Amino acid sequence: MNDRKQRVIKTAHKLFVDKGYQSTSIQDILDSSGISKGTFYNYFASKSELLTAIFKNLQLELDKERNEILIGHDPSDIEIFIKQLAVNIRKNRRNKMFFLFNEVFLSKEPDLIRFLQQQEFIQIKWLYNRLIDIFGKEKKPILFDCSIMFISILQQSSRFYYMDKKDESNPTPIIRFCVNRLIKLVEDLSESGEQLLNPYLMDQFLPNCDKTIDPLKIKLKKSHLTLMTAIRENIIDETERTKYWEMIDFVQDELIHAPSPRKHIVESVLHFLLNDKDLIGHEPLNEYSETVTQFFLKLEGIAGQNLQKG
Repeated sequence: MNDRKQRVIKTAHKLFVDKGYQSTSIQDILDSSGISKGTFYNYFASKSELLTAIFKNLQLELDKERNEILIGHDPSDIEIFIKQLAVNIRKNRRNKMFFLFNEVFLSKEPDLIRFLQQQEFIQIKWLYNRLIDIFGKEKKPILFDCSIMFISILQQSSRFYYMDKKDESNPTPIIRFCVNRLIKLVEDLSESGEQLLNPYLMDQFLPNCDKTIDPLKIKLKKSHLTLMTAIRENIIDETERTKYWEMIDFVQDELIHAPSPRKHIVESVLHFLLNDKDLIGHEPLNEYSETVTQFFLKLEGIAGQNLQKG
């Protein structure tokens, strides 16, 4: 994303928080960001698309920060999970997300509301997968129920906690309190065998999620984490290490978040890394590259099937 477009997104974010989404006009955004109307519409088809871009931008930042916390650590470590949740709460509070969510529902714009609901389901899915990391695959049948209940407990506890302690900047006590309830909840449901919701409901919540692509995305994320950890352990020079991390993060963002990942760019970056003197024969990089190849082959297969149907 170019710097000017990023500046427009950040400017609009501040205006939407200060004035409200509905009270902010496109002209307000043009005046504050110093761009022409033509440039605005070159970036965004509408004000609602701009608001969507704000949410997507924040989600990308959140994903990156949560993934960085995992580097070099055991995904089943509940303390790492607590740190990830702390990043989530701080980011939401810092960016006034609760206010923006309310603005979306007050707007009564169906596309915006639908998008926000989908973002909520994405967060639940992230939580569900993290609970599998922590409590084990054998507990998968109950962990979707636990995810729904836990996110509700955490959201409401945070809301009232901050009403009572407005200057409190450390969310860890709330999170730890709620995680302790979660542990008991998992124990209780494991013992009773009760199950209210089937995890396959997520396929209905996220209808655009392809069942064959999704496991590959999970594999990509695990391979990405392994590669980032290996680079941290094996590349001593901090400047070189940061350069590799940024390149790999770029590839990962393109694969996971871009609507149509640009294969030629991804392949170009991977070709550079695979032929770098410090990384030649690097097994985690080779495994990551192979997973990327599988991912693109699957995408091309799906595109071919859709073309035949059309």
